[in-house]
Amino acid sequence: MATGTPRIAVRSFGDIASVLRGSLAPEGLVLTEEDLGPDFYDLKTGLAGELFQKVVNYRGRLAIVIRDPHAYGERFSELAYEHRRHAAVRFFEDQAQALQWLDEARVATSAEKMSDSLPETRADATRKSVVPAA
Repeated sequence: MATGTPRIAVRSFGDIASVLRGSLAPEGLVLTEEDLGPDFYDLKTGLAGELFQKVVNYRGRLAIVIRDPHAYGERFSELAYEHRRHAAVRFFEDQAQALQWLDEARVATSAEKMSDSLPETRADATRKSVVPAA
């Protein structure tokens, strides 16, 4: 996060909009253990689930850095394990890994947008017009 930029924290459902905005930025968003309040770790509150669903629905990128997910209980540890390869929300043990993933995702997204904006070639048009035999 840039110097002078206020930190985004998740303490309640009211914080979801700020996290969502951050996750939609081209560089995505990294949250650390210090950014997450007790209700986030208590899965019964639904805060983590609601946040994850919003990020997925709006196609954001959120990296969460937690050194030891087991410290927050078995269920939370399972959630972190399930999200270690998720497309939109991933857990990492250190910030360097999180930043690398966000950077790779940003580059891939930029490449996709560039290829989508390229003019269609004759070969592309031909492939689209070919109808397979029944």
